[in-house]
Amino acid sequence: MNKKVAVGVIAIVVVIIFFMVRASHRPNEQTTPLPDTQQEQTTNGDQTVPSDLKTYSDPSGFKFNYPVDLTVNSKKETDQSIYSSLEITSSKKQGDISIKIIETSITKIDDWFKQKKIKTSDLKTVKLADLEAKQAQINGELITAAIDQGALIVITANYQMDKDFWLKANEKVIGSFAFVNPASSQTSDTSDSSSGGGDDVIFEGEEIVE
Repeated sequence: MNKKVAVGVIAIVVVIIFFMVRASHRPNEQTTPLPDTQQEQTTNGDQTVPSDLKTYSDPSGFKFNYPVDLTVNSKKETDQSIYSSLEITSSKKQGDISIKIIETSITKIDDWFKQKKIKTSDLKTVKLADLEAKQAQINGELITAAIDQGALIVITANYQMDKDFWLKANEKVIGSFAFVNPASSQTSDTSDSSSGGGDDVIFEGEEIVE
């Protein structure tokens, strides 16, 4: 009986040693770095900005993305009712995209288009940030406009001879347009950082509750 017990103990010891040796030969786990494609992207708030786009933030309280091969210029305006006036241009393509934020007493965007002699039947409803905007294409231009808290926002793509190029760029601007806190906005990529002559205006969008 003692012989059987001794054999059993030896067998258990052999099994324990076997598993200890096997465990000691396992390779150490290593952490794999993020792919290069993820490291090349930059973040814009909670959203990731593709590497082929840049972000422009305006002191008036809005921002948008635009293609890296374009340039955003802030234009000086003597009209005190213009809060911000921007021009997006290309060194290789004819045309441009203009963005203007203007003080207005108009409360309905359809009425502004009527003043421009543009029929309401020619208007298309689109979203601009959290606002309902209207869009019309006329005389080589695609005009997108909205009204927020007494401010008229007009984005005009003047596509000249390069319609596809400018309409695609305009889609990037319209689709990424957002309102931000003016205190945290920083002007970037401008050849003239001067803003309009009016006082700063804060754009709240439709979510504000009075």
